[in-house]
Amino acid sequence: MMTEVLAELAGKRMGAVDAWFMAGIEANPPPVEALCQAVARYHSEDHHEQVDGWADLLQDVLVGQKDVARLLDLMVLRASWRGFTEDPALRRTLVKAAAAVLDTPSGTLFIENAGLKSGVPLMEATRRLRVLHGLRQGAFCFDKTWGFGIVQRADDFYQKVTIDFDRKKGHQMTYAYAGESLTLIGPDHILARRHADPAGMTRCLKDAPGEVVYLALQSFGPLSADRLREVLTTHRLLDDAQWKSFWDGARKALKKDPRVEVPANRNEDIRLVAGGL
Repeated sequence: MMTEVLAELAGKRMGAVDAWFMAGIEANPPPVEALCQAVARYHSEDHHEQVDGWADLLQDVLVGQKDVARLLDLMVLRASWRGFTEDPALRRTLVKAAAAVLDTPSGTLFIENAGLKSGVPLMEATRRLRVLHGLRQGAFCFDKTWGFGIVQRADDFYQKVTIDFDRKKGHQMTYAYAGESLTLIGPDHILARRHADPAGMTRCLKDAPGEVVYLALQSFGPLSADRLREVLTTHRLLDDAQWKSFWDGARKALKKDPRVEVPANRNEDIRLVAGGL
């Protein structure tokens, strides 16, 4: 959500925005959340060169504060600006920043296994590093093969993580493969909510099918009706015999839901509407 400060900056000339950003960098403490949002927002508005400079300054602030989570988010964002175009100078900058905050044996292993120093495309390497850093005991994750999982432990000696997945308890993955294949998920993900409150999810499937579709789209992105059915049945939210009554109820609810766009063609994706309330 955009901060009030960024809302106030809307429409101002870049000179004024630049002055605000520089003042924020020098503030004690700096408003890091607003600064992070400004970097993302103004780069997307094509102020690339200027915002690259902002990102360098913000990165130094986050390193100084040992703000690992926000630094990793910024690294992923900066790498995404390059797409799959290799930028050796940016890679060196990000390796240095990561090493400064992940200055533990585990952190060093994560940097190596993410491929940040090697030939893994920078956009992918930063994503992997953020995943590996998040693999703490109790963290929720998702794997396309094994489904929803809960991290049990990480072993630096063997460089492996052990995860209880829906489809395989006690499954071990090397750090390198875990970074490549896993997605971290938060408590609002539909599978995390099913895990935390299975009875509540069962009631929601029966009484609020439209809300279940909304949660599925939030969690997995746009889905066709067939793909939605596959997601819900594969992950044991409902079975094939329940699908028809569920989908009939969901379609009726979604016709009145401004947050969701349901196409006439069932082969097209159902998707969330930007700004829908």
